[in-house]
Amino acid sequence: MIERISSLVQEAKAFVNIDPQEVEVFRIRFLGRKGILNDLFEEFKSVPGPEKKAVGQALNTLKNTVQSRLDELGAGSKHNRKSVDVSMDYSRPSGVLPLGSRHPLSLVRRDILDIFSRIG
Repeated sequence: MIERISSLVQEAKAFVNIDPQEVEVFRIRFLGRKGILNDLFEEFKSVPGPEKKAVGQALNTLKNTVQSRLDELGAGSKHNRKSVDVSMDYSRPSGVLPLGSRHPLSLVRRDILDIFSRIG
């Protein structure tokens, strides 16, 4: 089992970032719900007592290697999946809101004041 884990560590180190879809496939293959690491941790339960320490260390090395590789490639960061512009306040109104119009009595009053101010 240790040989298999060490070959997976070498495979994880050798993975090259070609495009984001392949990085996501790599992440799912190793860290997914039905991924390699989950299977290995399930098999770890049946490892005899004296070998548990070595196999556990190898599993942790594999897990850390895969996670660090994903962090290097940018797939492990949460902000990379769907980036949101934090400088923009999305709760603000989108534009100038119309305020409406003047009350009819205010319009008549303004017209009367204009007439009397012209007369003197």
